[in-house]
Amino acid sequence: MVQETVQDETTQEKASRQPKSKRYYFLHEMVKQTTDKKKIREETTNLLLAGRDTTAGLLSNMLFELARRPEI
Repeated sequence: MVQETVQDETTQEKASRQPKSKRYYFLHEMVKQTTDKKKIREETTNLLLAGRDTTAGLLSNMLFELARRPEI
């Protein structure tokens, strides 16, 4: 996926500076900053892990509070 996006972005950049779509894709924005595939993979992994850890922390805390105070 990263390789395809890097190739697509470089091809699109040469053809035109105008985006062909109004949609925002994080991966496309990363490719605009760097074409280093390892760095792109690390950044996207960090984004996904941060979301997972935050959700796990929230759910753990919620269940802890519900166990301590069932009236809520």
